[in-house]
Amino acid sequence: MVSPRLRRKISMFNNIMVKLANFAQRSYDELSDIEMDAIERNIHIMIEILVDLGNHIIAEKGFSKPSTYRDVARILGRHGVITSDEQKVFEGLVGLRNILVHMYADVDRELLFKAIKDEIQVWRSLFNKLVNYMVKEGIDP
Repeated sequence: MVSPRLRRKISMFNNIMVKLANFAQRSYDELSDIEMDAIERNIHIMIEILVDLGNHIIAEKGFSKPSTYRDVARILGRHGVITSDEQKVFEGLVGLRNILVHMYADVDRELLFKAIKDEIQVWRSLFNKLVNYMVKEGIDP
């Protein structure tokens, strides 16, 4: 059974995916700065949701405590919650989150937009993997 809290996270994630998919229907040159700001923010929230779910899985299963967001992906991979390919995607998203949040580097908005077009299904698949694991294991975020 899916708890109300998990249902809210699923709804939020799905809403973000719809927004990003709608943006991906357009060309990069058609997007305004405000729309790109919205894309960046939605990607940031999406990544936070993935990390949050990962942290809940780790805590509930009693896995070693992560010291960084990247550790969340590594711990999930080590325990077989996600595959090595999914772990790489997750780690890449954490790196992107760090850029978006801490401005470690200038965000290449055109590259970010291309990532939406190329990776949205991969992001959705990773999210579904975490949710399905939580439901199977009875983990409530």
